[in-house]
This record gives sequence, C-alpha cells and structure tokens, in this order.
Amino acid sequence: MTYPFFMSYARDDVDSELTQFGRDLCQEVRKVASTEVGDGFIDVNSLRAGRPWAPDVVSALNSSHVLICVRSPRYFRREYCGIELEIFLERRRRFMRTHQRREPGCIIPIPWQPHEAVLTTGPDFSWNTAGLGGLLAPGLEGPASVYEMLISRRDPEYRTYVWRLARRIAELMPRSAADALPPLPHDLKIDGVRSAFEPPLPLDGIDRAKAEGPTAVTFVYSRDPAPAEWPFAPHAQSAIARAALIAKAQDMDLQAVEFDPDDDFVDQVRTARARNTVVVILVHGARLDDDRLCAALRQFDHSFESSNDGIAILVVWNQAPDDSRVSQCLRRFRRSEFFHGAIQTPSHLDRAVLKCLSGLYNRLVEQNPRPDDAVEPLPPIARPTRYATAPQF
Repeated sequence: MTYPFFMSYARDDVDSELTQFGRDLCQEVRKVASTEVGDGFIDVNSLRAGRPWAPDVVSALNSSHVLICVRSPRYFRREYCGIELEIFLERRRRFMRTHQRREPGCIIPIPWQPHEAVLTTGPDFSWNTAGLGGLLAPGLEGPASVYEMLISRRDPEYRTYVWRLARRIAELMPRSAADALPPLPHDLKIDGVRSAFEPPLPLDGIDRAKAEGPTAVTFVYSRDPAPAEWPFAPHAQSAIARAALIAKAQDMDLQAVEFDPDDDFVDQVRTARARNTVVVILVHGARLDDDRLCAALRQFDHSFESSNDGIAILVVWNQAPDDSRVSQCLRRFRRSEFFHGAIQTPSHLDRAVLKCLSGLYNRLVEQNPRPDDAVEPLPPIARPTRYATAPQF
C-alpha cells in the first residue's frame, strides 16, 4: 500500500498534542490532494526498544511519498528515527542517480519542539519548508514550535500551519510513476541500515570504493591516531566524522586514503585526482611534531602545485596552532585558496569543509564539463512557488 506521507517521530514524544497533530494532518491531506488518497502512515505501536521492525512499517517506509520528520530533542537520540530518515535519503539518492541529480522534495522537517542543531547525513531541507516557517518566530512573540502552537491555544495559526503543510505534501506527491521515489530492495534488512545521525565511518578505501567525478570526495588522513581520537572528540564528533557527515549531506560519494607516516600517499592522491574527485586532506595539527608525518606532507607539497584545482588541506588543532610547523610541512600549499591551517572549533571546521567541497566541485565541473551539461537541467520536483491565501478559521 502506498501512503502520502510517513510520519517519523520519537515514540516517547507521543502525547495528546502529537496525536491530534497526526490526525489533523491526515484530514487536511485528504481535503487538499488532487486525487483520492488515504491517511498518512503513523506507527503507534511497533517501535519500542528490543522489538523487531514490523512488516507494515518497513513496507510504509519503502512506499510512502514524503517523510515528515517531527523534530525534537528526543528525535535525534532515537536510532530508529535516524534509520527511518536514512531509508528515505537512500531512496532519494537512487532517484537522483536516474534523474540527472534532480533533487526531489521528499523530506519535510517539522519543528515540533526546539532543539540544538544536529549534524546528520541528510541535506538541509529548509528550502522544502517555504510557506511554513513564517508562522514560527523563535525568540519573538510568536510560537517557536508546532507544539507551542497547540499548548498555547493559537488555534488559527496552528490550523493555517497544518493546512499549508498538507498543501506541501500534496504538491510533492508524484504525478506519474517516473516521478515517484524508487523503493529499496524488498528483502531490505532494516537492522543493517546505519542511522542518519551516525557518521558514515569507517570509509571505504579508494581501491574498493572506486568513486569518480566531482560528486565524489576522497578524504586523506593519517591512520594514527584513530578517527575517534582527533579533535574535537569526545565533547563533539571528531574532525573526520564531522567532515564525512557534511560530505554525505551534500550527496557526495565518500572514499578514503588512510596512510601511515612512513607511507608515500602521493600516488593515491594522483589516482583520486585522475578520477576527477574532490580531495580533502585532513591534518591533525598536534601531530606535526612527528618528523615522519611532516616529511610525508613535505613530499606531497613538492609533488603538487598549490594551485591544483581539486585539493584542499584542513589542519585541525586541539591546542594553539603552530604556524611555523605548518610552514615547514606545507610551504607551497599554504598559498592555496582551499588551505585552512588553524581550525580550532567544530563550527570553523564545518564552514571550512562546506566551502572546500562546494568550491572544488564548482572548479572541477567547470574544467571537466560532462557531455550532458549542455542540456538544460530539469527543475526540482514541485519546489514551492507561492501559496494561495490560507483559509480563515
């Protein structure tokens, strides 16, 4: 059975308000859909700690058109919520591979309760909430979440929000089988799916992954120390984990070159560049006092031009940066636009990784256009334009 939407939420968030929200949303979707549709799928019984995934939940995850992520502090702490999101993300990736990377608007985040920003392997879907967020005003006089709308009895605002959300779901429902998200294999083992809230580690090596093109990224880093021992663990995710999460959230294919300080990793970097992938070299700044690592980096520095379009270097520190040591090891690459030699905080790393991935992708596409790049790209599915005036309640 196909459902217009699947509601993903932390089961211990269930109360009378969440139940009402689900009921109201189903009712509004039935009203505004241009074709006859049933209710969305809202699991109320099966997912509890230690219980297997029920067949109807697996089937609904594989056939629903839209995922509604009911975000709250608990949502990001529940593995099954991350698995539900990851299944939709994989269906989305498969759609993009066969539709010239056209981005389907199949995931809608709902701010059920305020929460801290959380890195996930999913892209930023804020563009997919146009027309919804204007009713929420965190820190101002307006409500900061849908839950607050309900408990503060802001009935007109709540009803308008639900109506707009239902309209958005109806817009995203496919008009033909070709526009529908593809299902995953019917024998999918849900317990083997990694949560979207977990970093995609360990990364496959370059010889195994064989990723190609500017939509792939090769992370290069020393095998010692282990990824979990890099800055900024344990208080935040390690630098390697954060970089991998951000790259996957950009719909990039990931692979790695892990090297020992005595290794010559230059040939593997050349292989990655020959495949036209983005290359991001991560350096643990505190380990630059290791003469072997510094020698390996100097050899790399002498083997490539600092203007080489496709390579970024990020040096992360859990102490004060030592610029003199960086200069000794990477004298030429310090002049590169994509060199960041003094990263000391998770937020600085996030910005640097995103800038390097986006900037290098643009460079590589410009230098190596695909034959089909001359074809005018298809627009994303049902991106919102302007909503009609909401009814008055």
